This record gives sequence, C-alpha cells and structure tokens, in this order.
Amino acid sequence: MKTRIIALAALCLTLAATITSCSDPAAPTDATDDLYVVYKADEADLTDFSEVPTADAVLAGTAFLKQEGGREFGRLVPRAWRHIVRELELTDAQKEAIKNCFQAHRECAQSDRESYRAARTARFTALKADIVPIKAAYDSGAITREEAKAHIEPLLADYREDVKALNEALRNQLIECLSALRECVGGNLTPEQLAIWNEMTSHEG
Repeated sequence: MKTRIIALAALCLTLAATITSCSDPAAPTDATDDLYVVYKADEADLTDFSEVPTADAVLAGTAFLKQEGGREFGRLVPRAWRHIVRELELTDAQKEAIKNCFQAHRECAQSDRESYRAARTARFTALKADIVPIKAAYDSGAITREEAKAHIEPLLADYREDVKALNEALRNQLIECLSALRECVGGNLTPEQLAIWNEMTSHEG
C-alpha cells in the first residue's frame, strides 16, 4: 500500500509540473494570529468528493462545470495551543526556541498541504483528460450510452481510490509534523515542564 501511495504521489506531482493552477498553491488561511498553532487536516474537505461527476452528468455535458474556477484541496484546520505553552512558564530563551519549533511546524504542515493540493489537482485534471475521448466518441455516435458509461464509471472509481490514498498519506505526514513539533519543544524544556507538556498535549490528539 505504501509503495502505491508513493508511486501515485510521484505520478501526480509529475503531472502537476505542467499545470499552471498548481504552480502557486495558496497557503491555508489561519483562523488565528496566535503564534502557538498546530495544524490538522480538514476531514470534511478530504472526504468531499463533490468534484466527481456521475457518468450521466458527463454524457449530458454538465460535468465539471462548477469546478472550472478551481477547487481548493487539502485545507488545514489550525488549533491554538497557547493555553498549553502558557502553563510552562517559559524563560525568554525558551520562548524564542519554542517559537522556532512552532514556525518549523507551520512550514512542515503547509509544505505537505501544498504537495497534496498539487497532486490531487493533477489527478483531477488527468481524470477529465481521460474522459474527453469517451465523451467525444459518444457524441459522435461511435459508441452507445451504455458503452460510454462502462468506460467512464471505472475511471471515476479509480479516481476516488487514488485520492483516498493521497488523503491517507497527507494525514500521516501531518502526524509526523506534529511529532516533530512535540520533540522540538520537549528538547527545550526542563523535566518539570516536559511533564506538563506531555500531559497537556496528550489530550489534544
């Protein structure tokens, strides 16, 4: 499974290099200016497959219309941990070091999100490209409606499975970013502070 995810991401990122819309992915919008913020994937966004049309919509010519402006994939949810950091009673030197830990976490999460967005957008573009000749053959009368749907439906199913693999990879990458944050902060704390940090962050997921 891991090999499939890596191969899929590599393929999508190769395709993404040719897609202008993926060249400058937008950074996630923070819901807070709090310095001490951690990020997780927006599960509602990851499980949203509204961009996938039905085979009937493809043949009717109404597929993909609302996605022409481009959909934002892989939004992140920021969560403030200031209340945790406040309990540590940091020295000025610790504050500066831990500030850098959270900045590194922000960069890690946003980098993973941008790679995901490029890969998912590329996969979506590939889906549309695969459907074009089928729709053209149907419009010309070269194949029947049933034959066209028999070609389109497996493409839609494959897209869903590929995106599910990308979603799982993103979740795991964000878990790694969070683990690195915990380790970075922990390395700058006294044993007493570390006990507080571990206890409080264990409840944050």
